[in-house]
Amino acid sequence: MALNPDHYAIVIGIDFYPQLRPLTAAEKDATQFALWLTKEDGGGLLSKNVKLIKSLPTNASNPYMARPVQAEIDEALGIFGIEKKKRIGSRLYFYFSGHGFGPNFVDVGMLMANASIDRLRNSLSLLFYRLFFRDTAAFDEIVFILDCCRDPHGGIEPLKPAFTPYIRGDGTNAQDFVILGAMYGDESYQPLISGTKERRGLLTQAVLEGLQKPELSDGLGRFTSSSLSYYVRSRVPELAAEADVDQTPNIDATQLKKEIIFSTIPLSKLELVPVQIIAPAGLNGDLVLFDTFSNEILREPAANCVAPNGWALQLIRNRWYQVKLDPGIPNPKPNLIDLTEFNGTTYVHQFKR
Repeated sequence: MALNPDHYAIVIGIDFYPQLRPLTAAEKDATQFALWLTKEDGGGLLSKNVKLIKSLPTNASNPYMARPVQAEIDEALGIFGIEKKKRIGSRLYFYFSGHGFGPNFVDVGMLMANASIDRLRNSLSLLFYRLFFRDTAAFDEIVFILDCCRDPHGGIEPLKPAFTPYIRGDGTNAQDFVILGAMYGDESYQPLISGTKERRGLLTQAVLEGLQKPELSDGLGRFTSSSLSYYVRSRVPELAAEADVDQTPNIDATQLKKEIIFSTIPLSKLELVPVQIIAPAGLNGDLVLFDTFSNEILREPAANCVAPNGWALQLIRNRWYQVKLDPGIPNPKPNLIDLTEFNGTTYVHQFKR
């Protein structure tokens, strides 16, 4: 049974461009991401809610007839119900792998199969699709993942969604989370991977690792927007260096009002340690627990954390955590909970001012 039946996804992979350099990894990467989306321990989506859109198996003899084009992407949104002008679901994934360019600092043009160097406008505008989803709030959250270049080509406006713009009457605005393969003006690479001898997009490889490796989950065993951002920012340059190229991802989480949780590792698959955090009596404020990535994961009123039982938690073994008081107090020494070498049954931490 799908864990997230109200999540949806549009996944685009384009290898064949009749009038641009062909690619060999875009469709494979898109397929792998779509596979993660439908896995029960991955995105947990219904198969019918994932629209995988790829290029034709061979180059079109007529480059103007090459597919996919914007109409197929908008058709998928239409199937989801975008024209009903009401909420569709809690999340939309919008993934693209193919050629791209940077019309300006804040936008990305996702080139469709019928594009050429003289027809760069045959591309989807990240900026205008972002604005459309934010205003319509057809989905509560939108996750954009664009594994493409951002070579600068000013003065070109990519395509807006074909739908008539509207704003939901209840004043709701969606939040979005954007992961781009490269900074403005830079390239996104698909090098040969040592061992497999297959080409892979570096961003997609990092994203899928960051969504699946247990050690990359947060302090509660969750794969989140924060844990994924933390990993992708370091992993993409690392993979690029191994391939003797230079690539830095660009992540925008400024519109997030709360953490996006992609999936959670079942507690049965985690080695947990009972932890007691004991706060001194008379302490005002909240005790706040941070994980390895310095992300807040839990908080509890300090008044509830006094002896004898304190704040009782189940935390993952072989991780370290940090606990602070909010509002903060002068405390140059961090309150660390180090479970990386703990072999006992219950870890007791006495909170120090």
